[in-house]
Amino acid sequence: MDNVGQTFNRWTILSWPPVDQKVLCKCQCGTERLVFCPDVKSGKSKSCGCHQKEIATKHGLSGTGTRNSWRKMISRCFDSSSSSFHNYGGRGISVCRRWLKFENFVADMGLRPTGMTLDRINNEEDYSPTNCRWATRAEQARNRRTNKKITFNGVELCATDWSKRTGLHPTTITSRLKKGLPVSEVLAGGRYAR
Repeated sequence: MDNVGQTFNRWTILSWPPVDQKVLCKCQCGTERLVFCPDVKSGKSKSCGCHQKEIATKHGLSGTGTRNSWRKMISRCFDSSSSSFHNYGGRGISVCRRWLKFENFVADMGLRPTGMTLDRINNEEDYSPTNCRWATRAEQARNRRTNKKITFNGVELCATDWSKRTGLHPTTITSRLKKGLPVSEVLAGGRYAR
């Protein structure tokens, strides 16, 4: 099939068939370049880079912490080659449609405060305005889905927080839990246990 003249995003194919899986393409801005054909057709390559430059110039936030947080969120959820994809997109976590546009993300979340990172409040739900916040690394560490929450006397905390309250080492708490001890015995010996 001859694909000369077909347009995919900002690329128009100028040569066919592919040579070493690359085709000559022309971007809407006029740049001509050899591009990996599967990337053009799948949309992985949308332009020569001019589109990203236009966006960066438009909002003036290129290279900022806010922009980096947004890009990493998008990558974790949609780029199967991302090292984090299996924990996000690979298990069904996505980004709300509104946040696919960076400007909307900034309008909802504001600029990333110093020392904060993007955190999903409920780790089983998607990235969205109602499920995200800027959080410290310590807050994020306590909000990991791998953390086991321990409830005692109506208070639910992770092992690290129970450690601070009881004086017991977090490893002591988790190893006692693994042994199947009741929570009252898990926290026994600490200053909080009763």
